[in-house]
Amino acid sequence: MILTSEIARQISKKSVPLSFEGYTSIEDEAAQLIAKKHGQLTFPDLEEISLKAAEHFSRHRGFLELTGLREISAEALRHLTKGKVSLKIGTLDTLSDEAAQVLGAYDGNLTLGLRHLSESIAKGLSAHHGEDLVFYGFTEMSDEASRLIAKRRGELLGIIGLKRLTPAAAEAIFSKGYEVHLPRVKELCYEAAEHLSKFRGEIYLNTLPHLSDWTAEALSGGKADLYLEGITEINKSVAYSLSRHQGGLDLSGLKELPPEIAAALITRWEHHDYRLIGLDLNGLTELSDQTAEVLSHYPGSSLSLNGLKTFSPSVARFLARSKCNLGLFGLRELCDDAAKAFTKYRYGIDQMTAKEFVGRLRANKAA
Repeated sequence: MILTSEIARQISKKSVPLSFEGYTSIEDEAAQLIAKKHGQLTFPDLEEISLKAAEHFSRHRGFLELTGLREISAEALRHLTKGKVSLKIGTLDTLSDEAAQVLGAYDGNLTLGLRHLSESIAKGLSAHHGEDLVFYGFTEMSDEASRLIAKRRGELLGIIGLKRLTPAAAEAIFSKGYEVHLPRVKELCYEAAEHLSKFRGEIYLNTLPHLSDWTAEALSGGKADLYLEGITEINKSVAYSLSRHQGGLDLSGLKELPPEIAAALITRWEHHDYRLIGLDLNGLTELSDQTAEVLSHYPGSSLSLNGLKTFSPSVARFLARSKCNLGLFGLRELCDDAAKAFTKYRYGIDQMTAKEFVGRLRANKAA
C-alpha cells in the first residue's frame, strides 16, 4: 500500500506519536508533509524509501523508525541521520561498508536490525558516539566484531539476539560503558562470567536459564547491577556465591525460595557496602514464615517482593522487622491482624509510612 500525499495530509493533522502501519512505500510529497511533524514517527512496514524522501526526512526532528526496510544506501542514511534524537532501521539484509561509516558518524541513539554483523560493518559502526547503540536480527557474531563494536563511545550497548557470549566477546563488551543488554544469551561460561564481574554498570541477561556453581562463583564479588529474571531456581551453593555480589541483583524468576536457600542468599559479608545493594524477588507470590523470618535480616538497602498480593499476620510481623526499604507494590489486601502487625515497619514504602501504606490498601479495597 502506498502512502500518498492525500493520506499523509489527513494523518499529519493528528498529534505525534504517529504510526503508519500497512504502508510499504511512500510518495516523496507525502514524506515532505510528514517530516514536518517533529516527534516520534514509526513506519513498521515501509520496504523502500527514495533518496528524495530521505532528504525530506532530514528536516524531521525527533524519533524515526523504519523497521520494514531491507536495504538502504549510504546517501539516504546521510539524510536520515541529520537532526534525529533516535533512529531505528531494519532488519537489513545487507549494509555497505560506506553506509556503516555513515551510521558510525551519527551522534544520536541508534537501533539497527541486521541479518549479519560482519567485521567490516562493525569497524564502520565502532565510531558511533551516540549514547545508545542497539542491535537485533542476528544470533551470533565473531570475537573480532565484538572487539570493534566495543570501541563505541556511548553508554548503552544492546545485542538483542545474541545467544552465546564467548570469553573474548565478554572481555571486549564489558570493558567500558554503563549498561549492557544481552537478553537472549542462554549460555554463560566461567571465563565470560569473570569479565562480567569486573563491569561497573547494569547487565541484563534476562533469559539466562541457569547458573552453574562455577559461573556463580566467577560472578561473585562483582559490583554491577545484575538482571537475571530468567533463572527459575538456584541451589544453596549458587545462592551463597551470589550473596557476595556487591550490586543490585534481580532474581524475579524464582517462584519459590526455601528458607535454607534464602539464608545462603542473604549471607552478610563484613566489608561490603550495602547502601547500594538491593535484591529483587518479584516472582514470589507467597512467603512461608521461615523464609520471611530469614529475609527480615537481609542487610541490603532494598528488598522487592512485588509479587506478593497478601501475607499472613506472622509473615507481616517478620517483614515489619526488616531494616531495608521493602517493595510491596503488588500487595492488594491484608487482614486486620496482618495490617496491624505490619504498621510497626519503620521504613518507607513509596514515600509513605507503613501506616499510610496500609491505610491506602484498605481505601483501595473499599473503593
